[in-house]
Amino acid sequence: MTDFLKLRKPDVCKDSFVIENLDPTGRNKFGCYFYNLNAGFTPLKIRYNERNGNLTIEGSISFFWQGHNFGFQNSQLIQALEYCSEVLCVNLMDFEVDSFEFGRMLSVEANPGYILKNHLALPKHSFHPHFTKNGELTGIEFSDPIRKVKMYN
Repeated sequence: MTDFLKLRKPDVCKDSFVIENLDPTGRNKFGCYFYNLNAGFTPLKIRYNERNGNLTIEGSISFFWQGHNFGFQNSQLIQALEYCSEVLCVNLMDFEVDSFEFGRMLSVEANPGYILKNHLALPKHSFHPHFTKNGELTGIEFSDPIRKVKMYN
């Protein structure tokens, strides 16, 4: 399942995509315009850099399309990207992927809390725990310069 995406296309002329369907959220002194695409459950962030022509789209495509990331299939990813392409009048399939987040749901026989606690006990690994406000362990995260691994109960 794909969740977060950051797509970028360089050298885009401002007149070559449609901003009428976007909600402007700001502009900075470096020539970047910020918008939200609010056509789904959760907005996608759109950024256009007037200086270099970079058009960037980022956000959780699964939350945008269906309001959550459970059971988000590749066919839904394609539908969501095609829909966004139509709204913006650009082909997102031509964009470069700067980053993406994907996941897999596994059903395990052991208690998930037990598995999470054992991963925290591994030496030489920098797993960072996630806790609820009550102090209950809900997940762990490992990251290095090129990847991030998360496990949740």
